Amino acid sequence: MKLNLSNENIFLLALCTFLLIIVLVFSFLILIPKEKEYRTQAKHLKVVKLQLEKYQQIKQKSSAILKGLQDKNKQIVFAMKNDFDFKKFNEKNKDYFSSFEVVDKQSFTEKEDGLKVYEANISSYISSPANFYEFIDGVNKGEWIVEVKKPLKFKKEDKKINLSFSMKVYKN
Repeated sequence: MKLNLSNENIFLLALCTFLLIIVLVFSFLILIPKEKEYRTQAKHLKVVKLQLEKYQQIKQKSSAILKGLQDKNKQIVFAMKNDFDFKKFNEKNKDYFSSFEVVDKQSFTEKEDGLKVYEANISSYISSPANFYEFIDGVNKGEWIVEVKKPLKFKKEDKKINLSFSMKVYKN
């Protein structure tokens, strides 16, 4: 068998060899390193997606808990934002006391954890200790965050009880 190598065949053979070398060089220098980088980034992306899903689930649970707490404590959130008005406080709570007098009051001062605190010393007369405990229950459901401070001083005078206590009103 005799090979007929004409100029055209030699040209085609050289061209095919040249193209094969270019394809191999392109593959080894560009495609294979890029493919390795692609695999690495694909694995990293998979890990990031799993973390994102995990954090989204945590966010959804936290949002649900926050919404529940906001709904449950709507009155407290409102009370923290509400301005304290001593006349209104007096008006709402006058039924619990025979007389209600502020002995010493101070204006709002920024004290505890960034909250504004209004302090007052109260002297009042009540007909029974139950009235005071009803007052405490009413304050807990009221428009303000009020803390009744100890000591509570109960002193019997005739048919009434003289009650002295101090209170703090908190505002955000």
